[in-house]
Amino acid sequence: MSTLKVPFAFDINHNLIKADEAKKDQQYFCPGCEELLILKKGERKAAHYAHKESDICTQEKIIRQAAKYCVKNAVSGWKNSGLKAPVLIRECQACWGEFDQALPEKVEAAEIDFEFGEHRLDIALMENDGILAAMVIDIGQTLDQYERLSLGIPHISIDGWKVIDNPSLWKVEIDAFRLFVCKKCKMSFRRFQEKVLRVSEKTGIKIPNEYYRYSVTYCWKCRTEFIVFAWPGHGHQTMDKPKKEPVPSTIQDRFSKTAGHKYWANICPKCRMIQGSFYLHGEPGAPFCNIDCEDDTVSYQKDMYRIAYYSENACFTCITGEAAPDSDYEIDEACTKQPPALSRWV
Repeated sequence: MSTLKVPFAFDINHNLIKADEAKKDQQYFCPGCEELLILKKGERKAAHYAHKESDICTQEKIIRQAAKYCVKNAVSGWKNSGLKAPVLIRECQACWGEFDQALPEKVEAAEIDFEFGEHRLDIALMENDGILAAMVIDIGQTLDQYERLSLGIPHISIDGWKVIDNPSLWKVEIDAFRLFVCKKCKMSFRRFQEKVLRVSEKTGIKIPNEYYRYSVTYCWKCRTEFIVFAWPGHGHQTMDKPKKEPVPSTIQDRFSKTAGHKYWANICPKCRMIQGSFYLHGEPGAPFCNIDCEDDTVSYQKDMYRIAYYSENACFTCITGEAAPDSDYEIDEACTKQPPALSRWV
């Protein structure tokens, strides 16, 4: 006999049945190749299905097909039998924490092996016969196919082994659904926006609503608090000219003695000193230390949430290495902040 693991099997009605729930007088079939299985159910060993040697069936096919039907049945049980909605475990795109999110009510069914244009989707989440989203079953291999596809619809991959263990709890591996941000980070963003507005009113620096990422920092020279910007093509190693007009007044093409050439940089509105790209992008605690800065709407939203998160987890001392101007201490004792996800980007 082969060592293929068969956690579920089909009965004659194509229902998925666990081995410990199977009956000896019934026939059961492999989810991967639909060959007849042998039910092993005794007193000494745990109940299991035995799979005959096969040249066409693989562990990948078995787990993938079983997981597909687990998802389909979980959605069907939710919509038709009053069971709880399946839950996605998603990663917040600001703090990287994992959070539960129930499947939206508008999902009406899950169809497996769904033909979509030139693609055959593992699972399609449906509403009124129309497709809402695509899903792929990840069984521990490198599954970047959905990242390469231009499906034009939201899509995710989920851990197939974990789906089999708990069919109503789906661990998301690749997430191309609508941007997910936890409640705490949404509140952080609101507080960040309030802070930026105060600094904007104080300095007269206008806040853009697209393309330019923005944050608040302190000038390394005069310690003035003001708004700085990042844009696609501008970072620690790149300093391209902004492509979006109007260009904020504090972004100028200036000569840097340190760099030995001219480049587009943020300028302090008070002392007119260049705020270097490493100061703004490269150091831990820097305003733009952990952003992608790609030229698309989703990247912009993701970057702004991350900027707000790290802004709230850094203070004057984190950024400058010195005590705050209004502090009575040599080292700002209020500074107990080290971003929880620091290890992700150092």
